[in-house]
Amino acid sequence: MDKKEPPKDIVGDRVLVGLQSVRISRLSTHPIPLAAGTLIAVAGQGPKDSNGAGKSSLLAQISLLHADEQWRFSSGAPAAVDLLFNSEDAGGEEHWGNADYGYLIGVFAPPMGALAQLQAGALTVWIRIDRNSQKGSPRLKLRWQEGLLLPAGDSEAEREQSADSVWHALPPQAGRYDVAARDLPYTLYGDHVRCVSFLSTSVRASAAPNLLAQPLNEISERRIFEAIAVLTGIEHELQQERQARRNEYDRLQKASKAESDLATWEEQTQVTEEGIEARDQARKDVIDAADRWRSHTAKMLYNALQRDADIQSEIAGADAEIEQDKRTAHELARRAKELADDEAFTKRQKAAQSTLTKLDDADRDLGEQVATLQQQIEEADGWWREAKLNARDADGRDEPTAQRERADAGAELDKRVKAVGVAEKALSDAEEGLEDAESGKDLARQQIDLLTTERIEAICLLDAVALTDQQRPKWEPALWPYRAAAVVDHHHLKMASDLLADLPGSILIAANLTAAARNADLPCNTNSDYDLRSCCLSGLEDNVSAGQA
Repeated sequence: MDKKEPPKDIVGDRVLVGLQSVRISRLSTHPIPLAAGTLIAVAGQGPKDSNGAGKSSLLAQISLLHADEQWRFSSGAPAAVDLLFNSEDAGGEEHWGNADYGYLIGVFAPPMGALAQLQAGALTVWIRIDRNSQKGSPRLKLRWQEGLLLPAGDSEAEREQSADSVWHALPPQAGRYDVAARDLPYTLYGDHVRCVSFLSTSVRASAAPNLLAQPLNEISERRIFEAIAVLTGIEHELQQERQARRNEYDRLQKASKAESDLATWEEQTQVTEEGIEARDQARKDVIDAADRWRSHTAKMLYNALQRDADIQSEIAGADAEIEQDKRTAHELARRAKELADDEAFTKRQKAAQSTLTKLDDADRDLGEQVATLQQQIEEADGWWREAKLNARDADGRDEPTAQRERADAGAELDKRVKAVGVAEKALSDAEEGLEDAESGKDLARQQIDLLTTERIEAICLLDAVALTDQQRPKWEPALWPYRAAAVVDHHHLKMASDLLADLPGSILIAANLTAAARNADLPCNTNSDYDLRSCCLSGLEDNVSAGQA
């Protein structure tokens, strides 16, 4: 057969590591390396600011090489023609013509590996775009070859001519025909998931969702999902799912309505049955109520007759009481008449009023006397409290004696304060001496402090050497004359000597010399920063050995 099925997923797990374009927009033919797994910023200078520099064309080239579904490969990717050089857009229609065809070249390689492995696993993909394709010939043609295959040349013209030669040297991959646009995604990537560029295929503003052209903080999650669905070609499946969800919702609504109607019918039936039961019960209640009403009226009649008899008895008693009250009223009227005419009653009344007036005056006098006595009591209480305070403060001393004792106490206080100051100074000196002894600065304190101020680290010789019990008889007499010596690194010896030149009695010992120790039975270093075995201790070993000899 002249035409065979193209292969599938030739890129595999490789990633895009290089680009080259020929007659594409205003881009040059220079190869462009890409770093996989990084963020790449694209910038450029165009005729006006950054407009027309080819940034969008470069992004569109990457999008086309990744077979972005927005290019509509099933329809032949007609928008890819807009990537070809256009003299009008470039502002040079007087000097150049439009490009009839161009090449997009992408180099794919493994994402990681040594240079030899990357070269061995490289794949070069060529896509040719024709502006005016012949009848039956696709606008997009795909060819490829294992390894690195790029057009080379010292100038733009040489690289363009080399690109045509390389293209014609590449064999078609579908028999005698090239792989067309509709098979390009399947051939390059198979079922692999690829990036979605969200770039307009016309390299200009379009009505299609373009998330890069909008602030992300103003785009809803639903809008982002819908745009991705359109760009990835799953909008039809989503529409089918929405329709299935609507049908399912309608079925659920019908089922819910049927359940609601059933519940309403059952409720109405229950109400009817309850009404019938209530009617039967009401008939029974009416019969029972009639019997109870007859019993109630009979009881009320009996109670009324009994009450009537009681009322008649009460009326008779009331009549007797009224008669008695009339007789009492006549007696009281008679006595009142007698009292109104009695002159003795008038005299007793006047005497009682006079006695009341006298008692009232006596009461006021007693109140004034009580107030006076209370004031006197309060004054006496104040005098008593004052006398009690004076008695408590008095201790039997006269004023001169108290002043003399006060002066003696002040002198004793000053003496004790001075003694405390002397004791605190002695304690401070003792603590400072203890700290110096613990840190090894008690013997060479002045030298070490002076070197420390100049940022030269130093340590006392006796603190830099550790002796065993067997070494003490031999080495303590040898080290004792140098007990006030300061040990410094041999690199700082010259500077330390200059600093201690004006300090009489100063002894400096250099440490960390490169010579090796001649005797392994030398004392050990207590501080690894100050090695004395190769210099000072070796010299003292010679002196000790000579003295013993």
